[in-house]
Amino acid sequence: MEKFADIKSLLKEYYDLEFPVSIFQLADFLQNYPEEGMWDLSTIRVRPSGILSLILNPKLLTENFKESALLHYRYYRDLPEFFTCLHGDCDGLHWGLLLDNPSVGFRGAASYYNNDGDEITVYSSIFSALIDRCEKSLNIVMNVLQIFQRMRMKIIM
Repeated sequence: MEKFADIKSLLKEYYDLEFPVSIFQLADFLQNYPEEGMWDLSTIRVRPSGILSLILNPKLLTENFKESALLHYRYYRDLPEFFTCLHGDCDGLHWGLLLDNPSVGFRGAASYYNNDGDEITVYSSIFSALIDRCEKSLNIVMNVLQIFQRMRMKIIM
C-alpha cells in the first residue's frame, strides 16, 4: 500500500522485518472508517495498540523511539515471536502478528490472555481474528437476548 510506504520503511528499519500487508490494510480500513463509527469497535471490546497504533499514529516513530521499538506494547509474558496490534478489555487479552520463523515471515495472527495462562489461539490473519471476536460477541449477545426473552415471557404470563 503506497500510502503507508514511509511507515512501512521505518518499521522495517526499526524491527528488521517486513510486516504483512494485512496490518496496513487494517490500518487503512480504520483510517477510512467514519469517526463516529470508531466507537463501534468498542462493541467487540477491541482497540488498536502496538504495531497498529504506530501505523495509525506515525508521529510516534521518532529516532528516540527506535531504541525502545522492540518493547513497544510488549506484555510481560509475551512470546518473542508475538507482535501486539490489538488489545481487548480484560485479563491482558491481546492479539498480535505471529512470527515463529523469521526466514519465512509472519504466518498469521494469534491471541492470548496475558494474565490467565499460556494458551494461544492462532488465526490465519488479523482479519480472521477480528471476525472470530465478532462471532463470539454476537453469540454472547444472542444468549443474553434469549434469557431476557424467556424472562419477559414469564413476567407476562
